[in-house]
Amino acid sequence: MTMYQAELIKLSNDERFQQALPAVSGKALLRSPLCGDRVEIEVALDANRVADVARHVKGCVLCKAAATLACQYGQGKDLAAASEILETVSKVLKDGTAVPAEFGELRVFEPVREHASRHGCVLLPFRAIVEAIGSVSRR
Repeated sequence: MTMYQAELIKLSNDERFQQALPAVSGKALLRSPLCGDRVEIEVALDANRVADVARHVKGCVLCKAAATLACQYGQGKDLAAASEILETVSKVLKDGTAVPAEFGELRVFEPVREHASRHGCVLLPFRAIVEAIGSVSRR
């Protein structure tokens, strides 16, 4: 199975979540020292849950696609739920765990399992949203 399928390309070009947020509760900027991917996630929280999210990515197709899904799946989540999603993505990539039905779009990353050096590209946006939510509680 090829790593760069049409659905992956579509997700990487998705323009959702690229708008500026009118009010930012927390944000995180993460960089990969290995490949140079750069992800900034901003969140607006309501009752400790993500009410709105924005992403700014300079990176590869995998990182951009993952940022779209991190934002999509992160909406409405609190820190614990976002952390669980990060753990799920990590297990899908590293352990070959089956993709849970509620996160079906993560299947686009199944071909990445065989390329450990690319796991960080996929995980970076999920780490960033967890850190952005967590930054609010550290204030």
